[in-house]
Parts: sequence; structure tokens; C-alpha cells
Amino acid sequence: MKQILCLIFVTCSMLLQAQEGTPSVIRGSEQYSLTIKTYIDSGDSLVNDVDVYLFDPVSNDLLETKTTTDGEVTFEIDPQVEYEIRTCKEGFLKGGISIYECNEGDEVLCSFGADEYIFIAMGGEDKPIAYFDVYLALTPLKLGSVYELENVYYDLDESHLRPRGKDELDELAKIMKRNKSIKIELSSHTDSRASNEYNLELSQRRAESCYEYLVSQGISADRIIPKGYGETRLLNECSDGVECTEEQHQRNRRTEIEVLEYEPIECEPSLDVDFRVKDLQMDSDR
Repeated sequence: MKQILCLIFVTCSMLLQAQEGTPSVIRGSEQYSLTIKTYIDSGDSLVNDVDVYLFDPVSNDLLETKTTTDGEVTFEIDPQVEYEIRTCKEGFLKGGISIYECNEGDEVLCSFGADEYIFIAMGGEDKPIAYFDVYLALTPLKLGSVYELENVYYDLDESHLRPRGKDELDELAKIMKRNKSIKIELSSHTDSRASNEYNLELSQRRAESCYEYLVSQGISADRIIPKGYGETRLLNECSDGVECTEEQHQRNRRTEIEVLEYEPIECEPSLDVDFRVKDLQMDSDR
């Protein structure tokens, strides 16, 4: 879907004799449009009825609110002003991106946090028309949803949290404080190296380390179930006796949360943003 939309957009732009945007072209633009397109991160389906908030990041003031129709909304913006975009829809994690002036190559504007974006400037130098299309993935939040936590890693054979792991758990604590109905299982997993018994015990200690940290941050203990699965839930073929690369073993070394209880909360303008499903990073733990 995204690829088709991109092709249609670029084709139409060519027909209108589009020219690449440059800082000299965009200054003084009388028409400058930012289009946000929301879709489900597990596919290309566009999502309707998403509240999209446009914020001033300097004052934190809410500038405008719109709701997606046919999966998109459009704001008229100033190319020399930075913006923060936030999304909210019941049943989804809160999303967010930043829009800023970058002047990189042919692009005047760039986006941090967007899945894809397209910048095109059209018209003459006196009255240019600029378009900035941004694709923003939404992550569903429902019973049974499972998320991997980025950067929750440990030293070899240890269960003590690293500073970056604490930062990630801080974000999880914020989500749980905003939505007090969420109850989770917090699980730790290892690769297949070492014995089954050792991996099971190590993963349980690591899960309990996360549990204790969240409780220290004010999350009620009865909302978290720590569970170590050791090597019992491998995501690939790298079981005992199978030769695998370090990257393949890393795929199995992960920390996850599963949503056990959840009640949607009503949307309201906020600069809050939830974590997104992330790819695992390479580390040195087991």
C-alpha cells in the first residue's frame, strides 16, 4: 500500500513539473502542506479515526487537532518552525514523530521517528508549493499483545540491569502509570547455550530484576508477573547442538512483556509517546 501511494504521489508530482526542494526555493512559501498517513505496523492497512495532535515543541502548546479520514490528515505548516506530532486512538499505543528543518541534500524538512517520508517542492521560486508526506505506524494494544523491550540486556551470566535497560523500563513504567488497568507478564529468554536448568534459573533472576525495578518506580507489584522461560521459547532453529551465528543466538536473547489485562482509555492531547515494537540490538549476554 505504501509503495503504491508513493508511486502515485511521485507520478502526480512529475506531471505537475515538480522540482526538488532547496532552502532558496522554499523560503516565503505561500502553501506548505504536511500530510500524516497512519497505518498498522503489522501491515499496510491505513487506520481511520486517529486523533493527530500538532504541538509547538518550544512552548509545548497544542496548535491543532485533526482526525484521520481515509488514513490521513493534512496540516498547513511553516517550514522554518519545528513541530511535534502525536497520535492517539483507543486500542493503540501512542505514537509520535518530530518535524524539523534539516536542509539535507534535496530535502528542506526531515522527520525523526517516521517510518517513511517524502519531501517535494513544486511551483516557481516566487510562490513555491511544498508537500511533506509522512508515514506513521501505529502499534495495536490489546489483550495478548507481546512486545520486545529494546536495550534490556545483561552482562554475561549476570542478572543486574544495565543503565540503558533501566531507561527502557522507565518508559514502560510511564505507560503503566498512564493506564492503570494494564497488567503484564514480564518475561526473560535465553539462547540454547548452557544447560536447560541453568538458563531457566538465569532467566528467572533477570525477569525478577526487571520486576523489582518497576516496583521501585511506583508500579504495584500485583500488576507484574515475572517469568523466566530460559531456552524453552526459541524464535529460530538454534536449539542444542545446532551451529548458529551470534546474531541468530541474539534473536532468542530477549526481554518481553505480554498484556494480561487492559482497558482502553479515552484520548486527550498529550506529548506522551509510548515505545514501539523494536528490532533487537546486538549485545554480549546469554
